[in-house]
Amino acid sequence: MTLHASRFHHWDRGVATELGARHEQQDRWGLFPSPDQQGLLAILADGMGGHLDGALGAQIVIDEARKFVQSATTALRADPLGALDDLCRRTHEAINRQSETARSTVVMAWLAGDRVSWLNIGDSRLYHFRAGQRLMRTRDHSAVQLLMDLGEIDESEMATHPAQNRLYRCLGGDTSPKADLGQLAIQTGDLLVLCSDGVWEHVPEEELWDAVRASGIVTCIDNSYASPIFQNPAAHGIDIVVHSGTKYLNGHSDVVCGVVCSTKARIRKIFEAELMTIGAIPSPHDAALIIRGLRTLELRMHRSHDSALRVAAWLEQHPKVERVLHPWLPSFPQYELARRQMSGAGGLFSIYLKAERIEEVEDFCNRLKRFLAAVSWGGYESLMLPMAGFYKIPGKGTPSRPWNLIRFYIGLEDPDALIEDLKQALAG
Repeated sequence: MTLHASRFHHWDRGVATELGARHEQQDRWGLFPSPDQQGLLAILADGMGGHLDGALGAQIVIDEARKFVQSATTALRADPLGALDDLCRRTHEAINRQSETARSTVVMAWLAGDRVSWLNIGDSRLYHFRAGQRLMRTRDHSAVQLLMDLGEIDESEMATHPAQNRLYRCLGGDTSPKADLGQLAIQTGDLLVLCSDGVWEHVPEEELWDAVRASGIVTCIDNSYASPIFQNPAAHGIDIVVHSGTKYLNGHSDVVCGVVCSTKARIRKIFEAELMTIGAIPSPHDAALIIRGLRTLELRMHRSHDSALRVAAWLEQHPKVERVLHPWLPSFPQYELARRQMSGAGGLFSIYLKAERIEEVEDFCNRLKRFLAAVSWGGYESLMLPMAGFYKIPGKGTPSRPWNLIRFYIGLEDPDALIEDLKQALAG
């Protein structure tokens, strides 16, 4: 799952891997983000029971995982290990319903913030690398793993031992699955590798790390939310950092532009290829306006951050507010990660209004006097953007976000005046 996309072949709705000495047509893997974008499930299944039944078993694992992530976000957040075990049980039952002979191994990892919860059954593996060194790998449920545990063979002999494919745990069959589960902490630059036996039998561990580092994978992050004042992705090993210059960098709501930051060599490559082909560059006047904004960027960011945190904390205590999403509030799911990675959070946050009807959200927003309704942010004026406004657009489908979600941006105004405005709007 970590190697270049050209090494993968698509099969039905899953992906089969071509690595090592044979075509792994019975492998399937998937990456499934949660609906709230707060977590990601990475999963790999290696089918057993012959080519067709093996491919079926592995595909059932992927299909069940896809459905599970969409419906079990709350469980994954509250008890990730329990949720993964539940997914394992459901997958086992689904395989048995659809086939008498299909079997599969599975390894899965739920990533949320800086924590990874994992589960494995069989001999598909999860590796955790840092700076080229292996910190852990999951144990195989195989005869050769037992031989290694007893000291009869070395780990290096596992791949070539005659008993390598003899497993005592898998999904499917009469025996209820008994999975290994665990958790680990990750940090920027770590590498997680999920692979089947068809990979680790033929690819040494050091090559797994080297293949990723040498494959030309380029990392890119949009840093518009934090700005260079509060977060520096390049210091965490990110190759390309992009900003919406329209927002904080300009800061005066009168320029539309984007910014790409990287090494001189990479920027030259972008300039000579994409930029010369599709353009464009800002006008001299726009560039001058952005320079004007940069001169006050630090002052504006700190003012916006302080005011937004004050307003968000006030809203969190209000009985008509269901929930506040602000990374500098201890109630935020990734509060600790934000504190480690950022030095501030700027002026953007969201709330869930406690309301029974969409009209209540509309009435609240209409009563606000000091907040403009707008989609952008980062300027001097405070803004609000209610999801309720996207529910009545002719010809558009239902939005993925709930109608009681409202995004706020806090600008440079007096925070006490903004709180007074929110207070009267909530009072109705």
